[in-house]
Amino acid sequence: MAEEFEEIKSRHNALVKEIRAALRRGELSERGLLPFEGPLLLQEAFKSRAAVDSLLVHDTSLLDPGLRRWLMEQRTRVYRVSPDLMTAIADTETPAGILGLVQLPQWNLESLLSEKKGLFLVLVQLQDPGNLGTIIRSAEAFGVTAILATRETVSPFNPKAVRASAGSIFRVPIFQGLQETDLLGAFKVHRIDTVATSLQARQSIETHPFHPPLALFIGREAAGLPEGTLAACQSQVRIPMNESVQSLNVAIATGILLYEIRRHEKTN
Repeated sequence: MAEEFEEIKSRHNALVKEIRAALRRGELSERGLLPFEGPLLLQEAFKSRAAVDSLLVHDTSLLDPGLRRWLMEQRTRVYRVSPDLMTAIADTETPAGILGLVQLPQWNLESLLSEKKGLFLVLVQLQDPGNLGTIIRSAEAFGVTAILATRETVSPFNPKAVRASAGSIFRVPIFQGLQETDLLGAFKVHRIDTVATSLQARQSIETHPFHPPLALFIGREAAGLPEGTLAACQSQVRIPMNESVQSLNVAIATGILLYEIRRHEKTN
């Protein structure tokens, strides 16, 4: 790739406005592209062989020879910007010097629901993007088939969620804006067990017979799952804890639950 990248100087440049607007909204850009920030996420995009549409850098030394070849091969548009312009665009207070737009893989939910060993994570009304991003990371670690987020859940494309996912968002199928009633209907059609998490559940995850395909329902950070959702699921489980601790962070709890489900599969 040529060393002399074209420079963008104006905040009114169309690409600058597209990235900035998507970051501020916490959603995909108008062209359906995911904004990302920092060398780590660029390396993860490289690792995933994701299609990077465009890239803004203020220091070209951040691009090693392998990255440069890959960007050139997929014809990524790379531009230099000043540190001041980078700061004006970025979501973080101290930008890491790289901003970009990437095309996420296109997933078919119906096909995923047909998987015999499917493990689906249903997120209901989660509000903290950092927690959501950490959950996406755990979902990849424990082989979740897909994350299904309801309409009331914060966007997985929020920049804080993207950063917290540490690149897993490029590889985990994620669907957002879903209705719980539609999901419950689809799970019934595909004979997918539905398991709700509740602090008041009688059965512990240590003794619950998890049988894939299954869908694990995770509720809002403070309130948990709505009563209607708890009633609609086939079973409820809790994480055994000391009585002195009322609850766990939702991202930590999700990781424990996913680990236990996979451990149960291997021992049965």
